[in-house]
Amino acid sequence: MAYTIFKSDGTPVSIPDNAINGAFYNATGGGPISTPSPIGIQFVGRNAIGYGGPTAQNFLQMTENFANVTGRQPDDTIALQGQLWFDSTLKLLYVRLNNNVVGGMANWGKVLTVSETETGSTPVVNPSGTPVPGDLKVVGSITYLYADGAWEQVPTVNPTGTGNDGDIKVVGSVISMYANGVWQQVFPALYS
Repeated sequence: MAYTIFKSDGTPVSIPDNAINGAFYNATGGGPISTPSPIGIQFVGRNAIGYGGPTAQNFLQMTENFANVTGRQPDDTIALQGQLWFDSTLKLLYVRLNNNVVGGMANWGKVLTVSETETGSTPVVNPSGTPVPGDLKVVGSITYLYADGAWEQVPTVNPTGTGNDGDIKVVGSVISMYANGVWQQVFPALYS
């Protein structure tokens, strides 16, 4: 009897007995480079012979976030919304934004943009000047994240000096949030 597993949105995926399902696996990888580079996940059915290699390959690729050079992101026909891909050339992490079967890089959004010439790890706006989801920028002491078409303030954890609304401070096991000009304890919760 075949396994039926479900994607997060409820879509069923059937995995036949005695088989390895490659519906989300591309033996030649993604992108325009002709060198074969397997990428994706193989689902192992009940009683499948030779399941060890595909299982080990799955874990390895998930651990490295399907790392590959620029232009070799997971193929549009097998990549799933929410999947991560690490561009090993640019040292950038991307997340799959949709399940479109065409579109290439337009289907991926950067999780974080970091300038390779900077010291430390201060996030900066996308070098092209056009923000994409996941880009960060710093204005004064406030960090903003670009998401859903707008810049949103990112809370600072354990800020020094006066906080900004939304900042979070942890002292021992007490978590406080700065709001309306004062630090307010949020955990453990205070009850009156």
